[in-house]
Amino acid sequence: ERSSSAFWTLVPIGALCGIDWGLSNTSLRSIPLSLYEMVKSSSPVVVLLFSFRFGMIKVTGSLAFIIILISVGTFLSVSGGDISVFASASFPLKGFIAVSIATLLSGTRVVLTQFALQRGGLDMIIGSLQRKRSAAVVPTNNSIGGSGVVGSPAVIVNSFPQLGSIPPT
Repeated sequence: ERSSSAFWTLVPIGALCGIDWGLSNTSLRSIPLSLYEMVKSSSPVVVLLFSFRFGMIKVTGSLAFIIILISVGTFLSVSGGDISVFASASFPLKGFIAVSIATLLSGTRVVLTQFALQRGGLDMIIGSLQRKRSAAVVPTNNSIGGSGVVGSPAVIVNSFPQLGSIPPT
C-alpha cells in the first residue's frame, strides 16, 4: 500500500516534469532565448498562486504585492510596454503558448512536490527508493591514473546500510 501511494504521488510529478521539459524545448525552436527566459521567470508567481490555492501558505499583502510586481515586470519585459505586440503577425504565438504552459506545469510540479513532502513526509519517498536497492558507481578521471571506478558496487552499497547489502565480487 505504501509503495502504491508513493507511485501515485511520484508519477504525476514526473509526468509534469517531462511535459514541462518537452514543451520548453519545443518552444525554443520558435522563440528567442530571451523571450523564453522572460516567461519562465514568472514561475514563482505560479508557485505562489497554487500554494495559496492549496492552503499551503497564507495570503499576505506583501506576497500579493510580490505576485503583482513579478507579473507586471514579466508582462512589460515580454511586450515592451506595447500590448499590440501579441497581435503582431511576427510574434511567435505558438512558442509563447508552449513556454507559458511549461511555466504553469513547472510551478505546479514544485507545489505538488512540496505538498507530497508535507503530506506523506520524506520517509514515504525515501522508503520507496530504498526498496530498489540500487548501486552507485562513481566514475573517475582515467587520465590521472584512476581505474575508472571508485571501488566496486558492493563496496559502495555496503557503505550505506539503509540500501541493504551486496555480496563482494
